[in-house]
Amino acid sequence: MSIMNIEDGRGRHFDPDVYDALLSMEHEFFRIAEENSKGIK
Repeated sequence: MSIMNIEDGRGRHFDPDVYDALLSMEHEFFRIAEENSKGIK
């Protein structure tokens, strides 16, 4: 599920506080993805 899908459901399907917390950590998800994709072709 992408961030955009979660954003579309903010306040309807997803708790706004949980969404805001997730979004505030978005940079960490990118860092983890980059760190774990090293060596994968």
